[in-house]
Amino acid sequence: VLYEWHITSAVLILGSTLLDWIDGPVARAYGQCSIFGSGIDWTADILCQLVTVIWWVQYDRTVLPWLMIAVTVEVTTAIFDFATTATCKYPILQLGQTGFYYILELSMPGGTYTNFGIFLWLAYPFYSVFRCLQYAYGIDSGMGSAGAIFFLLNDWLLAVPAVMYIWCEAAYGLHMILAWTEPSRKVLPETVFSDSKPGRGGFINYGCLTEEQQQTLLDGYKNLDAETRANMDRAVEKHEIFWYNIWQRPNPKNKGQAARKSTKEPEPGSAADKLRQLAVALFDKYYKADGSALDGYGIIINPAHSKCQDWHLDYGVDYSTIFVPITKIGPHNATQYIHIETACPDDVYQRAVQDPDHVDVSVFTEAGVLYTTRQMIGPPFSMLRMDYATIHRGIANSSDEHRVVFYLSVKQNPHEFLDEEEDAQFIVK
Repeated sequence: VLYEWHITSAVLILGSTLLDWIDGPVARAYGQCSIFGSGIDWTADILCQLVTVIWWVQYDRTVLPWLMIAVTVEVTTAIFDFATTATCKYPILQLGQTGFYYILELSMPGGTYTNFGIFLWLAYPFYSVFRCLQYAYGIDSGMGSAGAIFFLLNDWLLAVPAVMYIWCEAAYGLHMILAWTEPSRKVLPETVFSDSKPGRGGFINYGCLTEEQQQTLLDGYKNLDAETRANMDRAVEKHEIFWYNIWQRPNPKNKGQAARKSTKEPEPGSAADKLRQLAVALFDKYYKADGSALDGYGIIINPAHSKCQDWHLDYGVDYSTIFVPITKIGPHNATQYIHIETACPDDVYQRAVQDPDHVDVSVFTEAGVLYTTRQMIGPPFSMLRMDYATIHRGIANSSDEHRVVFYLSVKQNPHEFLDEEEDAQFIVK
């Protein structure tokens, strides 16, 4: 077909490209998404790439090195994109990309294609196929002036967008590779309960602290200095959920500057030092094997008669938290979280969490993705892990007592820490 039926070949390849453009939305609209379907989709894409390369190279072997670079980029991105689908390890593409990744800001900010991005996505196969037709028929071999103008327009209008598409694929592929985290193969700690899903979050209950650890936590909480207590009391009066950083990882960018209170190391042997040792011990047991880093720890208070938060992520999908309630928790004050019950396509999830501070859960229902709202409730001193990518919110505390929780914050990609925060942070969204 390639050697004799050139127009037929072009129609088949470009038809496959256009079908690839619409098959995803159609599958999602009818609830027919599957890992197998994603694999078939990427297989068809790769085969189209290889057929186009074979067709092009038979006329011009000098372009083979450049085509191999393009195909390598495409295949690598395809493999990792399929891996994210199969393992639900969807990397969230944050807004504000710069440098080599700036093309992603133009073509697919937040993981959703813009019209410009769709144009680039279509430009590459159309340019390649039209280039093959140009070699097959020649500009002056029966094509006439109309054919010459057509191929000239292809060279001038689609060549640069085609190269930009490969740039976009390379940037997204590199983003997926750098954001990839491999789960630990070590034996996991015993769990009382877990509904966590990779890339979608959930809660894990590790049971309760030992009596010695409970006392360490109580001593650390009771021995907060007068200034800290005063700040917390003023925050409680506002009836807004807030957290207080007892210790936060120092920012390397601020090296040489005076250390803030929450970034100073505690005095050896003090209650604060023992609390730090407890935090490190919990981190080492439940996170260290995964290559994560301890970001900080402190106290979260949900005051009596507080206000409800919006659904949100803590900074992004690569943050996890262990909560240890110091006071009683129950349906009237426990954290709520979203548990996604059915298959959720990556683009749907990314649209929902595009603004991590205000997650739009209506995106799920509009896309036919079912979810339940849950609460993790345990006795005081339970170790309740809110896993990476958990959409959650603090509910309005309808009781007359403050809910006090110790928290341990962990960053999955330690090379991308956020800036340091103020010691006291209100988290009403």
